[in-house]
Amino acid sequence: MNTKIISGTRKSVIADTFYRMVQVTHSQKWLFEMVKKIQNQKSPWDSMYTATLEGLIKQLGATKVNIYIFNKKSRLLKLVLCAGKVKNTELEEKKNRIFKVMSNGGDSSIITYDRDNPANSYFTKARRIPGNEYKWLKNAIQTAVPTHKVYTNTKTKDEMPFILIPFNIDARKVLIVKVRHADLKKMDENALQEFNLISDSLISQVRNNLLTSLIDLNMQEFPYTEAKRIPKRGTSVSLLGVNDEVVLEKINQLKGLTDSFHIDVLDGHYVPDCKVFDMHGETIQKDFFPYVSAQLIKRIRESYDGLLDAHFMAVDSKQYIIEYAEAGVDIITISYSDDLSTLRQNINLIKNLGRLAGVAIKPETTFEDIKELLHEIDLVLVMTVPPGKGGQSFDFKMLDKISQLREYIEKNNLNVSIEVDGGINTLTGRHALKAGANLLVSGTAIVNSPDPKDTIKHILDTK
Repeated sequence: MNTKIISGTRKSVIADTFYRMVQVTHSQKWLFEMVKKIQNQKSPWDSMYTATLEGLIKQLGATKVNIYIFNKKSRLLKLVLCAGKVKNTELEEKKNRIFKVMSNGGDSSIITYDRDNPANSYFTKARRIPGNEYKWLKNAIQTAVPTHKVYTNTKTKDEMPFILIPFNIDARKVLIVKVRHADLKKMDENALQEFNLISDSLISQVRNNLLTSLIDLNMQEFPYTEAKRIPKRGTSVSLLGVNDEVVLEKINQLKGLTDSFHIDVLDGHYVPDCKVFDMHGETIQKDFFPYVSAQLIKRIRESYDGLLDAHFMAVDSKQYIIEYAEAGVDIITISYSDDLSTLRQNINLIKNLGRLAGVAIKPETTFEDIKELLHEIDLVLVMTVPPGKGGQSFDFKMLDKISQLREYIEKNNLNVSIEVDGGINTLTGRHALKAGANLLVSGTAIVNSPDPKDTIKHILDTK
C-alpha cells in the first residue's frame, strides 16, 4: 500500500497544537455534551462506540472508522472496532457481518462490523504486520500524536481519503484511529482543521477512559514518577496571565527563587464567562481551551525540573488528569463538587498516577463541606477570590477557614498541605501563614515585581 499526503494543515493554522480542545462555538455546542457523554460511559469500549458512532460518523459525517491497537514490540495489529455508514437497502446483504445498527435518519444507517464473531463483541484476532504492508501504520506509530494530515491510497483509487489519529496507550501500545470521509479533499483549510481538532478531542476521551480502566486495574505500563514533596513553607508563582511566548523566560528568571510554579487550567466552562485575564485585569483573547495546555507544560519540563502545581478549573477534570500527569505535573488539584462519588474517583486516579491529589475550595465552600475529604487528599487549595481572574484582592474572611483546616489537620495527624491562592502579597502572605497555610500562590505581586527575590522574602516573613 502506498500513501501520499494530499493536503496538510499548516503549522500556523494548527494554533501550535497547544490547544487540542476545539473552541465550543455556537455551531459546535454538541461537542461539549458529546465529550461528557463519552466520559460517562461505563467502560472504555462503550466510550469508543459513542465517540465513533455518535460523534465521528453521525455528527462529523465520517464514512468509515477503523480503530486499531498496535503493539510496537510484538508488531501485532488488532482491529478493535470497524464502523461506517451504509444505505438501508444494503442492511439485509450485510446482516451476517453486522454487530450493531443505529439509525442515521433518512435512507442510511450507521453499522458496526465484527468480522470474527459478533458474540465476542469488541476484539478481532490480532495479526502480525509485515514491515511494508501498511505505510500509514508506520507514519502513525512514529509520531503517536495527531499530525493533522490527509492521506489517500494510490493503489486503490476507490478508497476514500483518510486522517490518522494516534495516541500512545503505554510504552508499547498505540491506539490508532483511521477516519475516512468522502469530502476530505474538498474541505478548505479551516474546515479541515476543525474536522481534525474535533476528531482528536473525541478520541482523546476514549484513550483517557481506556487508560483510566488500565490504571484502576494496575495493568498499565504507565511511567510512574513520584511527585516531589510540598515545602513546609514556600511560594508557588502563578503563571495565569503570563503570555505563552514569555512563560519560559519567566520560569528561567524565577525558578531559583520560588518553590514551585502554579498552573491554572481553564476549560472555558467552569469560569462562566470563559474569559482569561492578564496581570493588569485585561482580557486575554483565547480561541482554544484548555488554557494552559499540556503541550506547554511539556515545554516547561524541558528547562525546569522543580515542583509543578496544576489547578483544574474545569467542569469535568477527568478529561485532563491523565494528559497533564503525563506532561509532568506533580500536584493535580481539582475543584470541589457536591458530586463526591466522581470527586473521589478522580482523586484515586490522580494517586494511581503517582501524583499528589489536591481539592480546591471556593470562598463559598465551607470547612464542613471539605472536612471528610481531608483524610483522602494531599493538599487543600483555599481560594480567597472567585476563580479565573488574576490580580484580585485577598478576602480576609478566609483566614478563619484556613485556621479551621489547620486545626483539624493537626488534631487528626493528617499529612495535608494548605495552599492559598488569591491576592497574596507582602501584606497578606504573613496573615495566611500565621493562620496555618504553608504554600502561597502569588502571581501579580511576584511576576510584576522589580525585585522578585525581595518580594518572595517579604511574602514569607511572618514577623
